[in-house]
This record gives sequence, C-alpha cells and structure tokens, in this order.
Amino acid sequence: MALATVKSSRSLNEHVRADEDDTNVHFPKGFLAGLGGTNAFKDNSGNIAWAQRGKLSSILDEVDGLSAPPTEVDGDEYILNIASIVFDVDTILFQSDNTIRYTFNGAPDLSSLVVNDHARIRLAGNAINNGTFIITAINDGSDFIEVTNTARADDVADEASDSTATATTTHRDWDEAGDTDHVVFFSQFGKWFAVTPLVGTTAFNEALNTERIFKATGWESAGGGTIGGSIAVDQISFGSGVDAIQGTSLFVFDGTKLGVGIASPTATGHFKGVGATSATFAGKFDNSAGSPILYIRDNQTVGIGITTLKAIAYKAGMDDSDVVSGVYAIEKAWREEIEFDSPITLEIEFDSPITKEIEFESPITLEIEFDSEVDHG
Repeated sequence: MALATVKSSRSLNEHVRADEDDTNVHFPKGFLAGLGGTNAFKDNSGNIAWAQRGKLSSILDEVDGLSAPPTEVDGDEYILNIASIVFDVDTILFQSDNTIRYTFNGAPDLSSLVVNDHARIRLAGNAINNGTFIITAINDGSDFIEVTNTARADDVADEASDSTATATTTHRDWDEAGDTDHVVFFSQFGKWFAVTPLVGTTAFNEALNTERIFKATGWESAGGGTIGGSIAVDQISFGSGVDAIQGTSLFVFDGTKLGVGIASPTATGHFKGVGATSATFAGKFDNSAGSPILYIRDNQTVGIGITTLKAIAYKAGMDDSDVVSGVYAIEKAWREEIEFDSPITLEIEFDSPITKEIEFESPITLEIEFDSEVDHG
C-alpha cells in the first residue's frame, strides 16, 4: 500500500498553535519558578535561565512606603523609598502554625504600626526568615510584631538571641511590597505588584527627569540627567538646589583672572570685601587647627597670627595689649623678633606724617623718602 504524503499548509517557521487563545498557550520552561521582573535567556551553558531585568520600566516618582499610595490608577508605577526607620531584631521565634514573632532591641516605638502593614526582614541568619510578610499582631510594650511566614511551620529556624536581622515596614495598602521595591498597580486585580531590585538595576524617574540606579544604600541618581539653571559667560557655577546650578557676576573666571566679590578682576586673584569697616573681612587664612595665619579686614588692616586687628601689621604671638589703636606696630615687632646677621639695605616710604620713633639695634643702611613733613620728635 502506498503511503500518502500529508503536507501542511503552514510555514515551517510558524508555530502550529499560534492561533490559540492565551489560556491554551503554555508558559516557557521555568516560568512558574521565576521571580517577578525576570526574563528568560540562554545562559553561557546553552540552557534557559531567568534573570532580573537590568532596567525596570519608568516610574512616576519615588514615594514614602510608610504612607498610603498617592494614586491607584491602572499602570501607575512607583519606587518605594528606603525606609527611614530600621528596627534591630533581637529574636525570631516560632509561635504556632505559620506565625513567627520578631522581637526588637532598643524599645522602639511601634505605635504607628497597624495590623496588615508589611514587614520586610533582611540579613537574618536563616534565609527562611527573610522576606516581606503581613503583620498579624503588634505589641508595643513588649517590642514585638508577629507575621505570617508560610515557609515555616516549626521552630527549626528560630534565632533565639541577638539575631543579625533588621526589619522595615510599609503601609498595608502597598499589598505586600517592601521598601526599595518597584511597584505597578493593576486595576484588574485591584492591587500592587512588586519587584525587589538587585544592585545595579535602573529605572527612569519621570518626576525628577533622571535615571535612577539601585545601590546597597538605596535608589540614587545614575547620572546623565538634566540640571536646570542659568549662567553667563565667565561666571563660575555653583549648586543652588537639587539638580540646579546658578551663576553670579561676583564669582567669575575669565581664563586668567579669578574674581570673588568683583565682576571685572584686574589681577590673577582679585578679592573684594563686603564692607569698609573692621566688622567684615576681605580674606582669611587659617591653618589646619583653625588658628589664624593671615586676616585682612575691610578697614584696610592686616593681621598676621591674630584675629582682632588695630593696626597695619602684627607679628605672630602678639596680642591686642601690644598695640595702641591707630599706631603702626612695627617698632616692637622688629626690635624683639627680627635679627639681622649682616648689614642690609632698607627702603621705607611714608605717605603721611608720622610721629613715632623708629629704632634699629643692628647696623643697617637706611634710605628714607618722605612725601610730607616729618616730626622728628
């Protein structure tokens, strides 16, 4: 009997069940065991594997998981900020059925917690104690909460003293999502679904207009976002707010000259004070211990090694009792502190009358030019 050849009318590249409805199409291998937010891919060994997506979908904003969701519209997506309150777990003890008690160190305030809020447990010594669980009981006086952990039904995984675990909580309306989670609201089910990110995962924050990256310390800017503000030519920018810069005509650099307090510097470094009295300074230099080295006041006085100025110049170690207000304090400083081992040539110019005697205790050659009359005393 001759065999009949049956030839399909479909292309060999076409799935024979492509026209089936969704309920009759099977899931890929490993789908049921895969975690939310993961994709199937061919790994290095050539087998199918599931791994979390490196980039999650865009979010509306990052919000406080301790508060109720700001919106619940189909497709809304948020990131829950890392919790500001972290509880230090002392013991983890099985109670009955699937009820597990977490007792905290330090007598924390649990008064804001409500049954059906969620507890996220991290860093427990036994991995089975980690996860996000519904809170079923709260005892503020005895510093414990109880949760339902369906993976436990006995005391084998108890941690009876000073557990390494920490606990954070989120509002019950987030439907078992924990802090740092990326969440999406599905109106079909009337609930939020969460993906717990791995370090390095990114998501775009539409409110901040910037890419965010998840690190061990929480979500932060991944760079590459935009910074707003305005700045003019030669102005030096400075941060005036989050992701915002600003410039000012009183902080400039034209490529060769730096101006601080002045719009048009005429020297390599040009600094303009904010006043004209001894109450304000044009410049200050301190050492690493915070002690003054050089202070320049706006009343045209300079201090070396001292902060309260009464004259043109001081030596290090002098105090206010060494100087009479309005008198040039050079005689005492030179006589007591400066020694000349060989003859020197000294040129001094006086632009106004002087009445003080200048005494030199070592031989010098002195050339003095007077622009006005001098009272020799």
